[in-house]
This record gives sequence, C-alpha cells and structure tokens, in this order.
Amino acid sequence: MIILFVVLAFLVQNSCGSVIRGRVVDAETHEPIVGGSLYIVGTKIGANTDRSGSYVMREVPVGRMILVATYIGYLTSRDTATVGSEADTLTVNIALQPEKVIWGYDFEQLSHEYFSRDELSRLDSYHDSLALQNSLKVWIDSVYCKEEDPYGGEMVARVTVRNLAGLRINLLKHYDCMLRFSAVITDSKGDTSRIHEFFVDELFEKCVYDSSDIISLEPGESYQYPPSLLWLQSCRILRSGIYTVRVVYEYNLPQMFTGVRKKPRKEQVLTYLKALRGTFPSENVWHLEVKNADR
Repeated sequence: MIILFVVLAFLVQNSCGSVIRGRVVDAETHEPIVGGSLYIVGTKIGANTDRSGSYVMREVPVGRMILVATYIGYLTSRDTATVGSEADTLTVNIALQPEKVIWGYDFEQLSHEYFSRDELSRLDSYHDSLALQNSLKVWIDSVYCKEEDPYGGEMVARVTVRNLAGLRINLLKHYDCMLRFSAVITDSKGDTSRIHEFFVDELFEKCVYDSSDIISLEPGESYQYPPSLLWLQSCRILRSGIYTVRVVYEYNLPQMFTGVRKKPRKEQVLTYLKALRGTFPSENVWHLEVKNADR
C-alpha cells in the first residue's frame, strides 16, 4: 500500500456534552440492525441499536475517534468520526456487511498464479536496481489549514515528488481507502507522541489499484500530488503554537487484498508489482503556526 506519513503536532482535549447518533442497517437489504453494539475505541462510551436501528451516544469527547459497530453474522465496522466542539451533534450512519463477503486474497499467491517465475524475477531485479539508487525526492510545498472546513480547517498538504533514478519509476496515486496514516506529533516544546494508525475504510469504492492509478516518471521528471485532506484533527482543536510537518512516501508489497468483493485481476496485481518500493522521507519539514484565541 502507499502510505503518506504525516508528521505534525496536535493536542486533543476531552470534554463532555457532544452527541453521536445515527442508524445501523444491513448493507445489502438496508433493513435496520436491531440490538447491534457500538462503542468508541479507548473509552467506556457505548450504545445499542433500537427497533429502527437507531442509536445515540452522549457525553462524547471532542476530537477524532474510531467508532466500532458489531452484530452477530456481520463483519465488524470501524468508522472515524471527528467532534469539533462540546455542542456538536454528529450523525454517523453505518451499513454492516454480512459475513459472506469475501474478506481477502493472498497477494503472493495471486502473483504466482498470474505471472511466471521469470517475469517475477525480472521485476525483482528492476526493484533491486532502484534500491541501489536514491530513487525519489519528496518535497513539501506547503501545509495549511482548510478554512472552509466546518470544524475550523483540516490539515492540507501539497507534496511534490521527483524521479532521481536513472530508470523510469512508477508511483501509486493517493486514495483514502488504500492508505494507513501515521503521525509523529511534535509541539513547539519538543514534546513528541506517536499515533500509529488512522482507520481507513477498506470497502470504499476505489480500493484496488489498476493501471490507471500508476504515475510513471521518467528520470528527472516531477509530479505534484493534489492537495490531500489529511486524516488528522482540525486546526480549531489544536493549541496555539508551532507544529512541525514531515511527509514520508512509503510503499511495500501488500500481503493481502483485504475487504474486496471480487478477485483482483492480473492487471491490478501487476500495478502493485511495478510500483516503487521503499521509504522516502521528505527532504524538508514544514512549520505550521496555529493561532486559536480560546487555546
């Protein structure tokens, strides 16, 4: 998978008074799930669905959180939610997938099914050649708060990459459902913590790359990724101060295609095999100043 590691700092304050409500339904029939269980990861806050599939969670803390929904005979759902203030009422509707959904395909098994040993060996040799070079330059052009966001502005980054190798390289485009973000959080005092994973929806419509999702760069060629909404806290809930941002492009061959309904095609597996492998941190960092009058 392609990973954009975003290194920035944010502090989340807990407060009471917010509400999360919604409905839980069967993803195929859209019938309500009665008696489903929901909880917020890392808290004691939970709820059960009523006859209409509805639920209400009260006294929810401010910040970004993971909402888990479970019911016998269905796959567990994990959804992200962001509460921006104590007075928020957030609606999160959930569609649970029946367990009959195929949950994964082994990547290595598919590779050997679709390609000969010689073909895979040639691809490995190509990547070995790239690994001996400083293949990719990653540069942060800007980081800013998206002011039109109702929660006070999500963190948005512009990132440019450049092919430094003597060969053509292939990068993967940026889709939320394929990403796992990590963030090293550093404030102006130098205090650092680490959030290891932000949950992403693996059943999103665009979840398996194909040839249209490859960015091919010739030696010396550059590409700027479109501004991406980072899966982080909104600016408004950050304390005032200076925050440091570093972006890392990282891709390694997946072990599984998870959360997909159909068996990935040969073209799709080849896309993953062709993509540049390795970890490439940005050569620069971005210092973002956040000013919040109430913090």
